[in-house]
Amino acid sequence: MTLEVALENVAATYAHLARTLPQTDVWDDAEGLHVRGPIRHALGSFTLAKAEPPSSLPTDPWFQLYTWGPEKRPAPPGFRLTYDLIVLGAPPQAPESYPGPLKLAETARERETVARFMAKQFFPTSSREVFSQLVEATSRATALDLVAFNGGLLGRLEGAVMLSRHPHSLGLYNLCVETPLRSQGRGRKIVTRVLQEAGLEDKPCVLQCEPRLASWYVEQGFRYLGVMQAWTPNESA
Repeated sequence: MTLEVALENVAATYAHLARTLPQTDVWDDAEGLHVRGPIRHALGSFTLAKAEPPSSLPTDPWFQLYTWGPEKRPAPPGFRLTYDLIVLGAPPQAPESYPGPLKLAETARERETVARFMAKQFFPTSSREVFSQLVEATSRATALDLVAFNGGLLGRLEGAVMLSRHPHSLGLYNLCVETPLRSQGRGRKIVTRVLQEAGLEDKPCVLQCEPRLASWYVEQGFRYLGVMQAWTPNESA
């Protein structure tokens, strides 16, 4: 389980999502994974650098450059830091009891419901147009599994997670729980089930999270692999 394995999963996942967007080009070369499209959001305009950032990059305010390594790195010329993501990995766990009311979204309607729930948790201030594009991209990326946590007396959607299966890892993305229901164990149940799923596939589980959440994942068996940094062109400041 290495940082490189985790970044392979990230690249595959981001590419799956970007390919669902209309009029969006996705290509991979020696410099990294590149996505260029009309959506005014980083999902449709980014470069995930493989090593050093390319010398020529867009300056649109929504463009995002991603770099990674074992430690934080200085800002590339012409860019400012947007945020850090801690890259973590955990060994697979042996399957045990099923820890909670989790359900794979199988139909198009179910996938859209889960995608919309995720977008509300992560992008509540996005414009209506971008919000709709994010929901559509997530729901249409059928190579990625959307899993719902349906709790309560009426089976209400209370949490969700997206899983990305790669030959060398199982990626955990977009883990979220509705705000009033957090800190009550739902997130832990979801993570436990994902680690058990990794056990069934005999793969490590990898993820990226905000620095403030890293210790929560470490408590559940994850360990530090490195850091992924997101940069925005200075002209957008």
